[in-house]
Amino acid sequence: MKFHGKVGFMTEAQETSPGVWSDGILEKSYRGEYLPNQTRRNYDIQDSTNTEIKFNNRISIVADPFIMSYLGSVIYVESKGIKWKVTSVEDAYPRILISFGGVYNGQQT
Repeated sequence: MKFHGKVGFMTEAQETSPGVWSDGILEKSYRGEYLPNQTRRNYDIQDSTNTEIKFNNRISIVADPFIMSYLGSVIYVESKGIKWKVTSVEDAYPRILISFGGVYNGQQT
């Protein structure tokens, strides 16, 4: 199955108003493929009123100079209109393997 979506990167903190600093988010569009046999649906019911769905997905995208420079800054993947937390990034040059699952609720662009 093909992947087409955005990958979110944490950037350096910027001063948004005098004395107020916040981390920036940069999004870049990527194409790739979902890796087979990696999709499992889990329900996280730890100390929560609402059950959170976690998908354990992996995608493979072609490495470009930008993502190679910012491998440690990948924080979410947008897939099918939902932003998912990145759980790991693997350098398998010339490709990058990204594992993700759980809805990303952090800072938005």
